[in-house]
Amino acid sequence: MIHLYGLLEDGEDYQPHILACYQHAAAFPVFEAEHINQAISYWYLHARSPDFLGKIAYHSRQYQATAAVLYGFLCQHGWSGVEKNPLVAYSWYEYAIPLEPPRAYPEGAHCAYYQVTEVFSEHQDYAIILDLLVAASHLGYVYPSFLAGYIYAQQDSEYFDPDKELLYAKRAVAQRHPSALFNMGVYFLNKALEPEEQQPKWYLQKHIEYLEQCRGICAALEKNAMAVISF
Repeated sequence: MIHLYGLLEDGEDYQPHILACYQHAAAFPVFEAEHINQAISYWYLHARSPDFLGKIAYHSRQYQATAAVLYGFLCQHGWSGVEKNPLVAYSWYEYAIPLEPPRAYPEGAHCAYYQVTEVFSEHQDYAIILDLLVAASHLGYVYPSFLAGYIYAQQDSEYFDPDKELLYAKRAVAQRHPSALFNMGVYFLNKALEPEEQQPKWYLQKHIEYLEQCRGICAALEKNAMAVISF
């Protein structure tokens, strides 16, 4: 029913019905990762006061990685009926590891942390998710490493920190994230172009190396995609 209401052109008129559906289903462990992603988006955009999101996370957290991460995230902030406790939050991030172990790109691109943070990232609401991304990066997840590095690279924001940008970008690069490889190449190009730089050729060589790695990974991904289509 939630899905069907969302397909209606005048879906805004049905928000109370969608909320009622979430509240009815929240106590049942029936939510998969994509459904939890949709529930988070609905909560963020339409219904932050009700506690249905906390109930969804609570009832699915022991077997579903996205639910475990979501429950930790809600613990971190004390939202949706979940008691605020940062230590408990981190324990749920750790609990999610065997449910969904860290994997390199592209397999790790749409991990549980992507599912939980997508809507916040789309609206550039970085203050809400940055601590979560940092914690997940330390646990070895590629998408949080890339996004944390991207946030710290924003020169016109309060989060700008070149040292942290480089730290998290390197972690994403180590897991073959093509955008992180490209960004790292741009970083070294900028270093090479600095007027007072003593070793511009070395930085330029690093720039080329990262772009070549990025090109290779993108070509491989395109080839795999074409093979799937042909099959």
